[in-house]
Parts: sequence; structure tokens; C-alpha cells
Amino acid sequence: MASNDVWASAVRSVGMRLLCLLLLGWSSCSSDSSGAGPLVRLHLSPVDSTAAQAILNVTARDPAGQDRQFTMTFDSAPFDLLGASFPAGTRGPTSYQINLYGAASCLVASGSATLNLDSDGVFELSVVMSAVPLCGNGALLTVQVANVLGGAGSVTSTPAGISCQGAGSGCSAAFMKGTQVTLSAQAPAGTFAGWSGGGCSGTGGCTLTLSQDVQVQAVFTACHGWCTEPLPFQVIANLNGVAGTGASNVLIVGDNGTAARFDGTTWQKLTPPSGSLSLRAVVGRANGSVLSVAGDTGTILQLGSQGWTSISNSSTRTCGSAAPVAGPRRTFPPPAA
Repeated sequence: MASNDVWASAVRSVGMRLLCLLLLGWSSCSSDSSGAGPLVRLHLSPVDSTAAQAILNVTARDPAGQDRQFTMTFDSAPFDLLGASFPAGTRGPTSYQINLYGAASCLVASGSATLNLDSDGVFELSVVMSAVPLCGNGALLTVQVANVLGGAGSVTSTPAGISCQGAGSGCSAAFMKGTQVTLSAQAPAGTFAGWSGGGCSGTGGCTLTLSQDVQVQAVFTACHGWCTEPLPFQVIANLNGVAGTGASNVLIVGDNGTAARFDGTTWQKLTPPSGSLSLRAVVGRANGSVLSVAGDTGTILQLGSQGWTSISNSSTRTCGSAAPVAGPRRTFPPPAA
């Protein structure tokens, strides 16, 4: 048998080799045709109780330095400890992909890990398994509820699965792909302001057919028209500019370094790196992530997901709203009496 064939055969015999190691000890396995090479023990966690089969895919380098892929099937539990054996002298990076299946070849969990083999020893490798909803044919629907300005509400779904109150990061449920789901909003305080995301809009019911993971937002408010925005901190400075990239990322700036950001639910007071210099204007791109701020003595700042960044500017002129453009002026007559 060629050396590559011996190497391949040794990997495929993993089930018998691992059983020998566990029951009889390492020295008793020396009769294995591959020699006492590296043995990788894969510790899977958590293991779904419905799992009836495990399929292990291994990628490793053969003696010629070529990457080889092999698949091994384990048809009986337990699956919390699997293994892969290699001939003596096998070295280099290896990767492992494990899929757990339930009844009717239903994929219930998967996990992966990598390991560098540097000796002919026994290696312990932990593999975190992630649950796969609905045999891999599911779509995740996530609903986020925002209760603003005194509003309060909840969202439920038909078929059942979503029941969201507006606290925390929302709620999610997995449905089989192709399922038609209708979301309904209830507002015990204030009114329902409308949907966004997932193709939903308006204030009626939101019906969507799931073909992939979807996020939907629902906003409840007691504010109509002009409303006073309550702040959790005192502001006595003049406010000069406001802009945002979306409803959950709005920035307002003002005199003496005043800055506050709205995250869709509450306002948070910020401390810009420009100190007490007054800030004059804010601009942001819709659906972007960065807000740009201009202020006194040439101050230019950016606010992103990692915080504030100062932008170098050789000018010391006060930055703010655009100045009127010089040129011909047209005088409009007063309206007729």
C-alpha cells in the first residue's frame, strides 16, 4: 500500500483507534497499522440530546505536503467525545468540521475547530456546537420594540413565536422558510407610530414571507406633532446643530462643548475631545455609522462606533453653517394687498 493510502486509511479508522485508546490505553493501540502518530480528541459541547449521527470532516496535510480531506461517520451515541488519528510524523495545521444529525437526517447542530500538530502526542481540542434551528431550513425573525416619549407597546405574531415588550435588545423566533408571518402591534399607552424593516411600513399589520433572517422595528410613542424631548441630564447651553444617520443614531451639539446622542430610546451625554470649544454643526449620511461635527477654531470631529476621532485641520476659522454666497441678488416685490 502506498504511503498516502496508509495515511488516508489511518484517518478513516478513527472510530476503532479512539475506542482502543479509551478502553485499553495508549500503549495497547500500538498495533494500529498507522503507528503511534498524533491523536486528536474532540470534546463536543453542548451535544443535542436528539442527535443520532455525527459526521466529522477533517482537513490535514499528507506526507507529500498536500492538503487532504476525509469524512468519517459515527452512527451511535455518545457524541461528546470523537477523535481523529494520524500516522507518525504527521505535522502542520488541521481543521475539523462536525455536524450532528437527528432523525430523518435533520441537521441539529454544527461546530468547527482548528489545531496545529507539532508532535506525535495526544491533543485535546474543544469544539463549541451551535444549534441549527428547523433542520437548517429555518429563518430567524427578530423584532425590536422602541417605546419613546411616553409610549408603550408590544408585538405578537401569528403563528405564535414572537412576543416582544420593548425592553432589552428585542425578541427572536425561528420559522420554517416560506412561512407567512403576521406581526400585530398593541399600544396600551400612547399610539403605535409604525413599522420599519423587513418590507413593513405604516401602522397596520405587518405580513411577511420568510426566506431569510429578517429584522423588523416597531415604534410606540405618546408624541404627536411638536413635543418636548425630555433629557436625563440638564442642558443650559445653546444647541446649534443636530443630525443623524438613522432613528437610533442622532447627535445634537452646542456651545461650550455640549453634545448628546440619541440611541433610539434615550439620550446620553457625551464628552467630545475638543473640551469646552463650542460645536456648531453636525452632518451624517443616511444608514451610515459616522457623524461629523464642526466647531470653533477649526475643530472637526467624527463620532463612530469606536467613539470620538479628531480630524486634523490647518485652518483655525470657526466651522459651522455655510456662509451666504456673494453675487447678484434678486429683490422680490411685496405681496399684493
